[in-house]
Amino acid sequence: MATSGNIQSIKDGHSVKEAVVFFSVTPSISAPESYKELIVNGGTLADKYQRYEPVKNITVKFVQQTAETKVEQSQDSGFKLLSFVDGELSSLIQGINQFDKAMFTFNTLKYTNWESFWNQVKECLAAVIAHHTGFLVNSFGLLYIDEFRAVNPKEFQLSQLFNLKSEFVPRTIASSNLLDYNLNFRKEDNDRQWAENLTVKIDNNKNVITINNNVTFAIIPMGFRELAEGKDLEEILYFAHCENKNLLKDLLKADICKMIGL
Repeated sequence: MATSGNIQSIKDGHSVKEAVVFFSVTPSISAPESYKELIVNGGTLADKYQRYEPVKNITVKFVQQTAETKVEQSQDSGFKLLSFVDGELSSLIQGINQFDKAMFTFNTLKYTNWESFWNQVKECLAAVIAHHTGFLVNSFGLLYIDEFRAVNPKEFQLSQLFNLKSEFVPRTIASSNLLDYNLNFRKEDNDRQWAENLTVKIDNNKNVITINNNVTFAIIPMGFRELAEGKDLEEILYFAHCENKNLLKDLLKADICKMIGL
């Protein structure tokens, strides 16, 4: 951890709690349980992921005749592949069905730098695509979850962390220490267009400050393998990585940016 004044980052040199590359695809995943094959019996990812978990949909139904509530579970809504280091969750791959489409995510909770993270994603992405090749990608993107802590929560003020002149900080919060807001905006750079979602939240104890920034690119549907093996995916996601850094440089105070290596 690194400290600047009353603010502490969760890591030395950066503040990333979790990084996620995600893909929205069609159709939905027809056999989520089959992805267990990737990590058992010498599967492609068997040396990196140790546990398979089904994703369950929970439906609550109220039966008027008996005034009873029934909880129904389905194990067909998706899967998780989990990797652990020293007993702690370090990364996961998810495939989650959402009606007629699905979301694949590649998450790390032990982020070090972009290059290492992207190399990990590329390897896992190739394995997932090789397992089933029939998906079309409709959108994809990058999510960063950054986290800070107040060393002394009772003395925390927004001005200790945020640049209150930032275009991403609502003017109405300058006189308040309570913060929980969400911004959605669209951007354009030459021929590239994307959407961003920024969420900033301080917990009730003012001890944990979380910043989520999601950069999403909508595309004309194309094959999952075609996108993954093409030259544009890495370039676009690196662009999203830089876009997140630029947003933080504007959102945070200069000394905080220096603390986390920006």
